[in-house]
Amino acid sequence: MLSALEESSHSATAEVTLSLMRTAAALRNLIEREALAESGLSWSAYQVLWLTSVASPVETHVIADECGVSKATLSGLLTTLEKQNLIQRCQSEADKRFVEVTITAEGLRVYTQAAKKIAVVEANVLVASSPIELKKLAATVAGLI
Repeated sequence: MLSALEESSHSATAEVTLSLMRTAAALRNLIEREALAESGLSWSAYQVLWLTSVASPVETHVIADECGVSKATLSGLLTTLEKQNLIQRCQSEADKRFVEVTITAEGLRVYTQAAKKIAVVEANVLVASSPIELKKLAATVAGLI
């Protein structure tokens, strides 16, 4: 049985966790609606474009891990992005068992436009916070996991 102090601490921990999860989901939905919908991208598709824009080529298992999706989900996502000419898949030169993903010029263009729109959404969401408050919040959240 938990003591009153342990129950209070557990309740606060659960409240913070739930609040973070709700906030993340709400922000993701807002970004998909206001920044990504026009380009036809989902949050996961945007993550793939972001990752391949900063480190290309990227092996599919790395993308799945970084984006938090299963390999099966990633396969369908990559097929869609490839049909839209936003990425290319090819066999790894170093290890033929692996597939690497590279962003295309069109993918980079779409990613860049989406990133600008996301920046606007982020700025609107956090407009009431000062730069110092934002740095503190970012440090606090980053230190959680």
